[in-house]
Amino acid sequence: MTGTAGTWVEALARRYGVGLGVRFLEKLPEGEYFRLMAGAGATVLPSVWPEPLGLVAVESVSLGVPVVGSELGGIPEIVIKYGAVAPPSPEEVAEAVAKVLETRYDREEMRRYVFEKFGVGNVEKFLSLLQSLVE
Repeated sequence: MTGTAGTWVEALARRYGVGLGVRFLEKLPEGEYFRLMAGAGATVLPSVWPEPLGLVAVESVSLGVPVVGSELGGIPEIVIKYGAVAPPSPEEVAEAVAKVLETRYDREEMRRYVFEKFGVGNVEKFLSLLQSLVE
């Protein structure tokens, strides 16, 4: 977990004995962060609040790494094809992680999906639509 070394997150995980397979890291430079993410088997995002757009999920899928995300907010829209959604409970997240790690995903297809759905052209279309609604 990047940016969590020495924080309350690490202390809490260790207190409950769930930090054994987790590396708690300092905040990483952007290039190193993406290299680390690209080498992961999955990215886990068990958010407890409805994030409108889980940017970490978009980054992960764009790198060809499936995501296990919370069923809240906009995360399901991002990961529905390339990962799994689960309620933010430890048992259900663990089951979803196991399922995702057993599934083979086409990394190139994942990248294309992200760029088609969340690429610059779509942002411009969305902003144009918003502008037309305001006028």
